Amino acid sequence: MTAYFASVFLRYRIVIYPLDKNYQMMYFILSFDINGLNMTTAINKEHPASYKPKSKKVRLKSGLDLFARLGLPPRGTELYAKLHEGFGFHVYTDLSKYLQIQQRDFNTILNFAPATIERRKGGVFNLGESDRLYRLAEISSAAIELFEGDEDRARNWLNHPVKGLGGKRPVDMAITSAETEATIDLIGRLEHGVFS
Repeated sequence: MTAYFASVFLRYRIVIYPLDKNYQMMYFILSFDINGLNMTTAINKEHPASYKPKSKKVRLKSGLDLFARLGLPPRGTELYAKLHEGFGFHVYTDLSKYLQIQQRDFNTILNFAPATIERRKGGVFNLGESDRLYRLAEISSAAIELFEGDEDRARNWLNHPVKGLGGKRPVDMAITSAETEATIDLIGRLEHGVFS
């Protein structure tokens, strides 16, 4: 059970302080403007007055950069053609390095048998295997966007169980399109501050 302590600043700003399981203070800042509700998440265990948002210059990377780094088009007919051709083995190795996951665990996440990986070295993955790699890249890209380009925080979130996914890690949700869709939907809700 999460405990909350809330205070109101000015007329249009509410700060909510949820206490984590160690009763350390984290907080969310909700602000209202003409366009509606904006939510800034500040996971800072110090007093809110000491919180200073990071400079925008630090956050130049986006989720689309991940597709470029993997040598993949992010969407459209080029992506569909690439999926049907089969992703090169480099997509597998580059994505596992990006996510900082050991090969054995990465194979389990994507439901790849070790023999399949041996056969694909130097070649291409089939359509189903390429699709699983794409779904994992899509989830990773959306997480980068959720954390505003902070790849370390995105990687951390991807590799830890999430309550909104039934206690599963987001990286474990790339096996089926339904699981991927549920993960992308959760990320969208988190981006827009909708938690239920």
